[in-house]
Amino acid sequence: MKFQIAGAIFVAVVILVGFSVASNSGYTTIEGNIQDVFDLTVDLSHVQLSLIPGDNVVSGNLIVNANGPWKVEVKSDHPEGKMSEWNSVDGYLRNHPWAHKELIDPMHVLAASYDRILTDQDQTIFPTNYNYGNNMQWPIQFKQRVELSDQRIGPTNVYRIVVTFTGSMAY
Repeated sequence: MKFQIAGAIFVAVVILVGFSVASNSGYTTIEGNIQDVFDLTVDLSHVQLSLIPGDNVVSGNLIVNANGPWKVEVKSDHPEGKMSEWNSVDGYLRNHPWAHKELIDPMHVLAASYDRILTDQDQTIFPTNYNYGNNMQWPIQFKQRVELSDQRIGPTNVYRIVVTFTGSMAY
């Protein structure tokens, strides 16, 4: 009987030792950081103005989706921010000085507490902003003054300016 008990204990020890040798453990560490999310939409993609003498104002919104601090800058395709004569065949007529016309006053962009006169250089209209979320709407206005001395142009041409908004995370 002693032999049977000792044998059983030996078998039990072998089985337990066998299990402990066969049962290794391991682990992994998973790390990450939330990626920047910034999306900027202008709800005025193409505006057809009926320009009249005085201030011509168009209102719209910048729509921002962001998960961190952000900023927005604005610039135009004209060095002095002026609406220039354009047509679909020739584009801008700036290369034709004898035929080229542009409005006397530059365009203004009003956003937050800023009134920026457009140029071809980036200008901040929303400095570092700490509002995070989806579909945040921020009002903007474009203001173009037309003088009585501004020249009318032919029916196939228009006064045109392209305004570019550049948004980015502001760390």
